[in-house]
Amino acid sequence: MGIKTSSDNIRLAERLRLDNLSTPIDPLLLPTGSIIQCAHSASVAATNITSNFTDWVALAATECSIVPRVDDSRLFYQSSLNVEYDSALTSNIYFFLRAYRSMPSFNQADAHNWTSVGESLQMGHSGTDTGGATGKFMFSFIDTTWDFKAGHRVHYKVYFHAMNNDGQSIHFNQVLTTTDGGSQQFRTQNTIMEIKRS
Repeated sequence: MGIKTSSDNIRLAERLRLDNLSTPIDPLLLPTGSIIQCAHSASVAATNITSNFTDWVALAATECSIVPRVDDSRLFYQSSLNVEYDSALTSNIYFFLRAYRSMPSFNQADAHNWTSVGESLQMGHSGTDTGGATGKFMFSFIDTTWDFKAGHRVHYKVYFHAMNNDGQSIHFNQVLTTTDGGSQQFRTQNTIMEIKRS
């Protein structure tokens, strides 16, 4: 004769994988705040800006996308940027960065409609060397809009705008001579994490 037992004190691993280790994890069973998935991209595409910075300019190497698995997730976007400012006139070099988001209609991945994410605005600083400054800036923010739907791809890209308008050029992912004498174009790495909201 069989005996059935039950317990409310069951381990999380047993709740998520009820039969064996090959069972896919249902993201709806994960606790709030769990990282459901990560997406990555990397590029050495350089962006050289020589205009008067009258508008926001896209940085090509920063684009990354993800397909949420759960409705209304939070998306954490991060991009590393190598920047060089050719300034002989400005001693303190500040610039602004902001994320732009695109959520094309379902099955229309190329129909981008980039719009700025206001709360993502950040300020970068390239140094105080009046002969020019080189540095690295880590751009990151959490997008908390409620518009994300499972299965609908979301794209992000960083846009740039300058505060010091002295007519000098600014370069992202510039080719630089490294200590071994080689000419290296540095890589921008991007990550998006889907975080369960509730």
